[in-house]
Amino acid sequence: MSRLSNMRARDVLHAYRRMTLTRKMATFLLCFIVFVLLLRAYDPSGGLPIPSSEHLHPHKKPSRPLKITKDERLWKERSEIVKEAFHHAYTDYEKFAFGKDELKPLSNGSQNNLNGWGLTIVDSLDTMLLMGLDKEFERGMEFVKGLKFNGDTSRIPFFETIIRYLGGFLSAYYLALQSHVPLHRDTYAPILLKKANELGEVLITAFNTKSGLPVTGLRVQDGSVVLLNPHGETYLAEMASCQMEFKYLAHLTKEAVYFNKSDKVMDLMQEQQGQTPARAM
Repeated sequence: MSRLSNMRARDVLHAYRRMTLTRKMATFLLCFIVFVLLLRAYDPSGGLPIPSSEHLHPHKKPSRPLKITKDERLWKERSEIVKEAFHHAYTDYEKFAFGKDELKPLSNGSQNNLNGWGLTIVDSLDTMLLMGLDKEFERGMEFVKGLKFNGDTSRIPFFETIIRYLGGFLSAYYLALQSHVPLHRDTYAPILLKKANELGEVLITAFNTKSGLPVTGLRVQDGSVVLLNPHGETYLAEMASCQMEFKYLAHLTKEAVYFNKSDKVMDLMQEQQGQTPARAM
């Protein structure tokens, strides 16, 4: 038995020596990881490792509750620091990349990596209103006034366009209505709702599939919307996280199609409750 074991050990050693350097390194790394895992699990008493109270009660409140200061002066200082950081970043965007989707901060270049509709502007409108950056908001709105969504595009990602463009228009619309500045409330708020509706008319076609579930991407060609994967798979985030935007848009425009098509996703999910093997739906 001992001789057989020695022969096997020699065979393993010879095989290891014949390996390439890359394979030797990978084998060594794997053995090291296994060794560390075994060492961490080792219990000198011979029993199983005893989990700590943090593992037994992962949602238990910490013994020292988080203290939130009520010092208004401190909150004011912190909010000004956040505002200054945003203003610094957005000012450089306006200087070097205004109208493009994103600024490349290291080179002061720009890129259109999400439809080319001025993503940073649309995505920042509500933040500007919250921070009281009225001039930046107004310059952004002058750009938004000229946006068109019926030009040819390569690919419109459904999920990202919903949460960043459509959500950006709708949140800015709500805040503009509350503004103390008449220009924001009376002029810009209607423009934001108009742009949200125009974009919604493009995006709602993503639901024109056999299942009623939205596609993950589409594009505009010669004024018509083309679905990129009309028979393909979709994802939970793609099909379910558009509810707030489309239903709020339906509420504002009184267009039932926004509500009905997005709500069908919820009906389909409800039908599948308990039907999947993992019981996850």
